[in-house]
Amino acid sequence: MSENIEQPLPSTFEEFNEQRKAAFIRVKDYKQAGNRLVGFLCSYTPLEIIDAAGAASVALCGTSDEVIPEAEKVLPANLCPLIKSTYGFAYSQKCPFTYFSDMIIGETTCDGKKKMYEMLAEFKPVYVIELPNRQSEEGIAMYRREIIRFKEELERRCLDVHFRSSTRRPSATRST
Repeated sequence: MSENIEQPLPSTFEEFNEQRKAAFIRVKDYKQAGNRLVGFLCSYTPLEIIDAAGAASVALCGTSDEVIPEAEKVLPANLCPLIKSTYGFAYSQKCPFTYFSDMIIGETTCDGKKKMYEMLAEFKPVYVIELPNRQSEEGIAMYRREIIRFKEELERRCLDVHFRSSTRRPSATRST
């Protein structure tokens, strides 16, 4: 783990309701204890790699229309609500998970998300996993290469850690 570093709250913190304030404080305390946080949006994100790196993975906020007007200041209005909401929460600093994430993991499931991740990268570290667009041997090989590349990038850029070896133990055999 890294050394404890003071984590500031966003300037809009006092405007939040009590539940959101509590989430910000919990995540702030988690980060100040030297823990790492990796945000993601897509279920294709290989969470076990993030876990193996000793970081916590957290789903990003993106299910409320509360911040869509904020997102539309910089994103095209014709993008889907999920993309605008996710970006709006990040841009307005109203999602504790995005705000405190050491890294955001994106994926290439649609062009709108690719554009959003590109814009998020202007103020948050973002890594985009290139997903194959069809199931084939070539696609499977591409996915394997992407997962290895993701592991290496996670080690190098964001977490500055080396993956711990598996803590699983072989199951005990019973002698009778």
